[in-house]
Amino acid sequence: ETMDQLWNSKTFIKRLDDEQLLYDVHLRQRQTEKMIEIYRDLLESIGDLFNGMMDNNLNHIMKYLDSAALIISVPALFAGIWGMNTGGLPGKSSA
Repeated sequence: ETMDQLWNSKTFIKRLDDEQLLYDVHLRQRQTEKMIEIYRDLLESIGDLFNGMMDNNLNHIMKYLDSAALIISVPALFAGIWGMNTGGLPGKSSA
């Protein structure tokens, strides 16, 4: 925005007073803006890549924890049923 304002300023252009220098400055400005856009897109892509990798690792960890919770819940269910206070142990009188 600053360079655009300078390009629109007549006093700035009069002070340069060299067409080749004016052209070179304008060309470098366009090249710099293009490089900034390219690097910004590159950084955004790299950030998205890291986010995707972390999401993938989190999904694997959650699958492992879900499996572990399922394995632990089955013995906990049996222990809970076996330890209920219902007036005796289940199956005691049937043996």
